Amino acid sequence: MLDHLLRSFTDGYSTDRLMLRWNNVPVELAANMSLPQFILDDINTAICDRLYAGIKYTCITMKIHFTRKYGYHLIQEFIPSALIVMLSWVSFWISLEAVPARISIGLLSVLTMTTQSSGSRTKLPEVSYIKAIDIWMSVCMLFVFAALLEYALVNVFDRKQKRHETYVDANGVGKEVCTITIVNKLAENGECTKGAIKYNRSTKI
Repeated sequence: MLDHLLRSFTDGYSTDRLMLRWNNVPVELAANMSLPQFILDDINTAICDRLYAGIKYTCITMKIHFTRKYGYHLIQEFIPSALIVMLSWVSFWISLEAVPARISIGLLSVLTMTTQSSGSRTKLPEVSYIKAIDIWMSVCMLFVFAALLEYALVNVFDRKQKRHETYVDANGVGKEVCTITIVNKLAENGECTKGAIKYNRSTKI
């Protein structure tokens, strides 16, 4: 909803010499009139005479109520940015070993989101406060960047796990080594070592 106030005020003549008043039909709208980004809801007129230093001055106001059309922003900004975020989530289903594919999708999503955010700001006036489109684009950028960061973290943990497994296989750390002695046909005894721990184990056959 957007309200636009128009006021006509004369401070040079009092109401004794000049009076502004609306006609019975203050505003007439053309039947085929339309605005590209707004819907004209209503027009309210009023009289706003003012009293200054004991002198009354004439004044009239007109308040126009607009409703913004969201179709343009929905098609040009909100839907494309949402699709870019969903595109970045595709990398979650790609194999961890497919490094070029996942990096390409992540970087492409970040760069496209940056371009989309910059393009949306050029079409709007430069204001000091935060707009709804700024919050939307910032959240989309956060999701896209988080998807790329997720792959980097998972890749680091995967390489650490592989280095740990290679060290264990090379040094025998954590492996269980047993010397089995068959007591009879129904049981066997064994002396086992696992790292620095030694223990005995009996097994029934």
